[in-house]
Amino acid sequence: MKSKTTGLSEQITTQVNAFSALSLGFYVLKENAEGNTDIDLYNTVSQKLTGDVIKTFQGEAIPGKPRCMDVNHQLAFVDPKSGALSSGNLLCITTENNEVRWIRALDCTTVMDASNSHYAPVEGEIPYRTIRGYFTAYFLTNNGVYSTYTASQNSTGIFGPVAGSGGSTHVVGGTGTTNYYSPVYWSEQARRLEMLDYNGSQQPVYENDAQMATTNYDCLDCGLSTAGGDLMYFVFADRTDATKKYLYQVTPRLSYAEVTNVRALDPESHFAKASLRAFNGQQATIAYALDGGKVYSYNLASVGAEKELPFSGLPSGEQVTFLSNRYFAGSGAFDCLVVGTQSGSTYKLYFYNMVGGEPNGNPQLTITGTGKLKSLGYINPKVSDQSKAAAMPVLDE
Repeated sequence: MKSKTTGLSEQITTQVNAFSALSLGFYVLKENAEGNTDIDLYNTVSQKLTGDVIKTFQGEAIPGKPRCMDVNHQLAFVDPKSGALSSGNLLCITTENNEVRWIRALDCTTVMDASNSHYAPVEGEIPYRTIRGYFTAYFLTNNGVYSTYTASQNSTGIFGPVAGSGGSTHVVGGTGTTNYYSPVYWSEQARRLEMLDYNGSQQPVYENDAQMATTNYDCLDCGLSTAGGDLMYFVFADRTDATKKYLYQVTPRLSYAEVTNVRALDPESHFAKASLRAFNGQQATIAYALDGGKVYSYNLASVGAEKELPFSGLPSGEQVTFLSNRYFAGSGAFDCLVVGTQSGSTYKLYFYNMVGGEPNGNPQLTITGTGKLKSLGYINPKVSDQSKAAAMPVLDE
């Protein structure tokens, strides 16, 4: 800036955030009436739902049933119109037809897909999901995990080096204090747990005992709990006897991870029989289990009695089909236990405040939409790169 009266100049630096009606709020991944993939957005400022966002802005939904959706704040990409290096908040959406798209939330433009996400074509790729760490984004596939750097690193956003020997949708991100948000994930192809560091290089996961080997297991669920230390949990079922289930506790470090406890689940417990599971991320060392239409808490720290959780204001006639601890560490931080229900073609999401990981009072927010609910994500245009808000949470939904 230059003064007209004195002729003196001053340099001022400021940050500009681009906003639109699609930039802020809760994205809902869903299956539409035709069996294809679309999303709804509940804008938390206008308190209005925009339905069928992809069909509305791109002309048609993505072919195939939904597999996964991740909100990737501050990813880099090459602008498809100008060819310039760009950055923004993207939605990575994958389908059971093995479609993958990275969609810019600002205007619902697809900026990357299978045709330009690699430096060279990759045949027969199964895309699972894209998550991000401190300054690295990880693209999990059946071939392994590809990585690229995020917006602050002036990256092209194209996924280059591949590490590991497979992948899946089951992945847990670390924390900033433990390992710069490095992930541990289940490799469906190698049938083992694998880890990447904050640069995308493979690191070992030590089992320390031959009986901890997961070769004959299927991974059912996973999650992060930080209330009792930065601990990752994976639920496995024996491939020859599905009634035999195990809870693996994994302790992540900067350059390795270690299986530090294995618990055989009581086959009669609600957690073992659950049709849905989730993990409390921050408030308590508990997980959640949906069994017989009711939600129970399960103690992760020690074996104890399970507790049925009351959900005030949840209609008794609605079928619970979704369960998640959704939290956010940026501006407007929140920490909610979210219950989703399905009644015909109508879904509802109920957001509960918590005390000690348990729902407290009536829902503070209810979202209603049309379609078959799959998962939930939160996006905020004020999130900066290399932050907890950008990297967490990574949820197994």
